[in-house]
Amino acid sequence: MVAPLLAAVPLALAAFFAWLVQGAPDGLFYSSLPWAPSIGLNLSFRIDGLSQLFLLLILGVGFVIQSFAAVYFQGKFEMWRRYRGPMLLFTLAMVGAVTSDNLLLLFMFWEMTSLASFFLIGLERERVTARHAAQMALIVTGAGGLCLLAGALMLGQMAGHFEISRLLGEAASLRDHPWLPAVFALFALGALTKSAQFPFHFWLPNAMAAPAPVSAYLHSATMVKLGIYLLYRFYPLFGSLEWWPWVLIGSGGITFVWGAWVALHKTDLKSLLANTTISGLGLLVLCLGVGTPGALTAGLVFLLAHALYKAPMFLLTGVIEKKVGTRDLRELTGLGWKIPGLTLAMALAAGSMAGLPPGIGFVAKELAIEFALTGDYLIMVFVFWGSVFTIATALRLAHAPFWGRPAANIEPREIVAGSAWGITAAPLVLTIVGLAAGIFVAAAGAALIDPTLSAIGSPTTESALSLWHGLNWALGLGIFTWIAGALVYRFHPIIETFGSRAYFDGDYAYEVVLRGTLRAGATLTRLLQNGSLQFYLIVNVFAIIGAGYLAYWTAPALSLELLTTEATHPPIYDIQQIWGILLCFLMMGMAGLSLTTRYALTSVLGMSGVGFAVVVFFVFFGAPDLALTQFAVECIGLLILVLILPSMPPFRRMTTSGFRRFQTMLSVGAGFMVFLGVWIGQIKGNASGLSEYFGAQSWLEANGRNVVNVILVDFRGLDTMGEITVLVIAALGVGVLLRRPTQPDGEKGSE
Repeated sequence: MVAPLLAAVPLALAAFFAWLVQGAPDGLFYSSLPWAPSIGLNLSFRIDGLSQLFLLLILGVGFVIQSFAAVYFQGKFEMWRRYRGPMLLFTLAMVGAVTSDNLLLLFMFWEMTSLASFFLIGLERERVTARHAAQMALIVTGAGGLCLLAGALMLGQMAGHFEISRLLGEAASLRDHPWLPAVFALFALGALTKSAQFPFHFWLPNAMAAPAPVSAYLHSATMVKLGIYLLYRFYPLFGSLEWWPWVLIGSGGITFVWGAWVALHKTDLKSLLANTTISGLGLLVLCLGVGTPGALTAGLVFLLAHALYKAPMFLLTGVIEKKVGTRDLRELTGLGWKIPGLTLAMALAAGSMAGLPPGIGFVAKELAIEFALTGDYLIMVFVFWGSVFTIATALRLAHAPFWGRPAANIEPREIVAGSAWGITAAPLVLTIVGLAAGIFVAAAGAALIDPTLSAIGSPTTESALSLWHGLNWALGLGIFTWIAGALVYRFHPIIETFGSRAYFDGDYAYEVVLRGTLRAGATLTRLLQNGSLQFYLIVNVFAIIGAGYLAYWTAPALSLELLTTEATHPPIYDIQQIWGILLCFLMMGMAGLSLTTRYALTSVLGMSGVGFAVVVFFVFFGAPDLALTQFAVECIGLLILVLILPSMPPFRRMTTSGFRRFQTMLSVGAGFMVFLGVWIGQIKGNASGLSEYFGAQSWLEANGRNVVNVILVDFRGLDTMGEITVLVIAALGVGVLLRRPTQPDGEKGSE
């Protein structure tokens, strides 16, 4: 019963969004509710052409894949139980990400997709490879997410808000801001890690440890396309930057060629498909980097084509593994007539991947060649060789498992009995949709591509999309790439001996960085957490002094104000002032006695004397509650110290004279920073207005006249509860330490 419900979720969401858009003016739905307005976080959602295209992929492909999963997981109840929750969370997170109109909200959904994918990739958690792959994907995409967060915060600081539609509307004014290149760099890191682009491409092949439905959904149509969505969404803001083409053409072009070349030499079907996915994503990034209307159109058409042929390929790989028991191409042969439905679906998907008519892949390939012909030479090189290797890989997928001859010394696997038409229905549906989209590409362009181009501020296709553009240079070069791809596949065994040593997948670099980070963290922990309370105190005091010094000397206006402004204070002959000065001298004397005495008890009494002098100080200056609290703390502290003194080693100096001088300087510096803080408070006064606020609101909102008490138990009640909890835990620990043994040592030893 649960399986049909999971498949119905995408359909229900699709119907809901269709209803929203139909009732919205001009087909653009917008809604916003304040959530945390103080930080600029609102529940803002907007559905435009770009959102609609991605919603179609997320929900349309999602429905087909969930229907397939219900059959695929039959007999695997535990796996299905683990699958359904994270998959539902992932679907909702993807929907939220592509409809969010608030940057902070987008980031939240962005990270939800990473978290859900972690659970989905590690679905078979009993396997070490699955756990390792899930961890790798989470670390890489999570690091990119942190970069995106930093960029979002900077962009929000620049504009004064986080509403995406308003940010894009203010693009002209934001382009002159000096922070914008840094913001683009952070956004690019987030997008390139999410979409597995060079040099962050290595996590995607490892993510193939996930079951086939997960790979088909996450790694062909949804999650890896989220980085592409981000780049398309912010193209109006970043597209005119000087670094936009350099970063995206460089990363996308290398990934397009590299991924297809690596895929050509893989023997595991899922690993092969993962690398072709990396390659396809590289072409999308390359189109964005070029940024012309033709390139953006080619990217959007290929975005649709890629989802409609790659998702079926992943599903069909799952069928092969389920029916034959292996994904190794060296063990797969002769499936052509034995599983005809699977053979047909793979042939149709591979044809679209190779750019053969009449599939939509043909239209995307021709559009890519058209913009490459009008671009730089480097772009032409990227598009040509990437297309050649992609065609060769598509031929291998369509031929090797079904009509190829078995590898030497390897016995072909037996096929599990039973019809495969039922389980191949879902991938067949997607491939047929891809064919229909190619045949009726003009209608698809008007319904999907034109609204998307309008959403990003690019000229629309104006019905320029068609299956046949006549005899032109793009068609001629396309035919040449088919011939070159066929030749590469024909001589693939010769090329493979070189190709197996000619690529670097990034796993080693990831492991080196990860081990180095863990080692550095362990070293830093050993240095800072060495068990010495004295060292901890020195580090904290030194940090406070350093921070205060930097704050003082990096604020010239404040420094000048401190030097030229006289603080207001009561007359020196005021009785409170006299008592305060006397108490300060008393505290200095008690502290000096504690430092210079040769006896432990005298040192303890001196330190306690300082605390009791502070109690008197609080009484004189009108803070009886603080005085009572300080008095209780000092009494308990003195009692504990007196009790443990007999168990302490002989009281003697444990440090050198040089270290004592360092401690003295540090103490003087800390005292100076306290003095400086008080001095600044006297000069600046209550600039924040907090004193007046709490003074007025304590009675109005909390019915309390003691402002300090109201702050502690009302305005900061949770903080106080946490502090009390810590004190209770500490008291329990002290009680355990002070307990006397109830049994003689001899009886303990006999036990």
